[in-house]
Amino acid sequence: MDCPRTHEWFEAARGALPRDRDHDVGRHLADCPDCRDRDEDVREAAASLGRLADATRADLSADAAEALFRRARMHGLLGRKPRQTLGAWAGRSRWVRRAVPLTMAAAAMVLIALGIWTSMPQPVRPEGALQRLVRAGHGLKWAHELRPLGPLARAAVSQELGRPEPSVPQVADLLLVAYIAERPREDRQAQDVHFLLGQVWSRRPRPPWPKSPTGGPAATARAGSFGPMLASTAPAVVLVADAAGRTLRGDFDARPFADAKAAILDGRYDDALDLVSAEGNGAVLKAWCLASLGRKAEAALILSETDEVSGTPMARVLKADLALRAGEVAAAVQQYENLAAVQDRYWFPAGYLYRYELRDGRAAGECWRRVADGQLADYVARTFRAELAMADAPEPEPLVAVDFDDYAAGPLPDTWALVRVRDGEFAVADVPGGRALSQGPGTEFVTGESEWADYTLQMDIKIRKADADYTVGAAAYRRADHTGYVLELGPECLRLVKQMARTAAGAAPLVGQVHRLVIPPAEGWWYTLKIRVQRVDGGVNVAGKVWRTDTDEPLGWQVAWTDTGQADLGPLPGGRAGLQVRGARVLVDNVVIIRDVSSDELPTAAP
Repeated sequence: MDCPRTHEWFEAARGALPRDRDHDVGRHLADCPDCRDRDEDVREAAASLGRLADATRADLSADAAEALFRRARMHGLLGRKPRQTLGAWAGRSRWVRRAVPLTMAAAAMVLIALGIWTSMPQPVRPEGALQRLVRAGHGLKWAHELRPLGPLARAAVSQELGRPEPSVPQVADLLLVAYIAERPREDRQAQDVHFLLGQVWSRRPRPPWPKSPTGGPAATARAGSFGPMLASTAPAVVLVADAAGRTLRGDFDARPFADAKAAILDGRYDDALDLVSAEGNGAVLKAWCLASLGRKAEAALILSETDEVSGTPMARVLKADLALRAGEVAAAVQQYENLAAVQDRYWFPAGYLYRYELRDGRAAGECWRRVADGQLADYVARTFRAELAMADAPEPEPLVAVDFDDYAAGPLPDTWALVRVRDGEFAVADVPGGRALSQGPGTEFVTGESEWADYTLQMDIKIRKADADYTVGAAAYRRADHTGYVLELGPECLRLVKQMARTAAGAAPLVGQVHRLVIPPAEGWWYTLKIRVQRVDGGVNVAGKVWRTDTDEPLGWQVAWTDTGQADLGPLPGGRAGLQVRGARVLVDNVVIIRDVSSDELPTAAP
């Protein structure tokens, strides 16, 4: 559509506008891309015509020009009406000028729709999906080859849930295969997929063996149709029979869900939704159908609101998958860790997320060394040696370690260079067992260098007195322009926030993730804050946790968030570390900063 002010820049180009209008048109050209493009085209055409006229005048003398016109008249090239070509007629036809763009636009829309339709993942029928998945995964060696396995793995989950007695380990392993296929990071993950598929295939339900005349299984039945496909996989293992690994014989009675499961096996998730309720055992099936239809938020809501089923093993596996697909890595890890408290095999997916999502090789090794489940433990020992070694190795030398016991009680000296202080008063105070830094409300200190990146900050804090809405925050990647990531502890929650320059002017910070505290922090107790910042693909992963200092540190992060950047500010590249306090008086002790070793720095094995 033409800009209504097109005539103005044309008049300006002719020099027919007053000076004030001419300036106004100039500002309009700067803001209107359509007018600016037309103006540039007209100026370029005018310049070309001027150059052509100059060249013609320079190259042809008056006698040569007269001879040229005389010759043209002799041949009849002058003085008669030129023949109109089809192209010229079409260019002057009003209907053609309108029809051609419309036809081209319609053709473009058809091509775009066709491209979208062909690029969209086609639904995979669940019945028989496991067989197709194992066949498709056989022999793959490279990360890019794994992506087509994602829809097949999720269809295989539907196939498993459609059985009368679905198995939690089967669903968990298939969802881990789907995760790897949807987000492959390195080629060596192909061998992880091969191992997991071998485990799934060896645990698959088998039909009863037909009897031979001698009473044993028939030889023809013993040679299954999938035997050659997985000749290199491990032998079959027995289904675990504890609370987290057994088949859900009681949770999934075949009778009330027979029609719904038949619909799921056929890929008719809409029909299955109408056949099950969100109460009791039906919540798991209903949640999976919703997730398969792309309604993941509704699925997560059903699992979280159904108290009777939210703690069952199958529900935890599905909640972990939904959390991971929503980018809530800490919540997914927490579900797997809760499962691992009952059955140790679930330390494997928890460690996998630590390594590939949180880029924490040490935490991954700490999870994997707890796996004692037969072949899985043997596979971990052979494949993830670097992570296991990191878990057993002592902590690296800290970049900063201050416990304030060597400082004299009283005001800090002016020459104290370790901590750069802004907007507050600090003093070293005597506390039981030593000394600590005393800090008032509305204060902040930072330490380190502005180029620091990929580190973990940990410190002990004690709240002496606090307002109703106080915050005590461990800050990382802190810069002089008030940007930084902060792990904020409040009276009701622990949250990750990203502070930007405008935050100092009163705007709200960007909240990455929130963890509700079951027991609020109490005055007079020591708590440990820990925040980890790690650069990952396309952003920065920030994770944090808090615990009472006299208790064991929780293995999992309570909040985790990957900052991929916003329109006004991308992921922060690095910065100092420190503490921020608002509305409270606190004591600070045992400030430690350790450089992280990310999973990117770990050696990888060839597939």
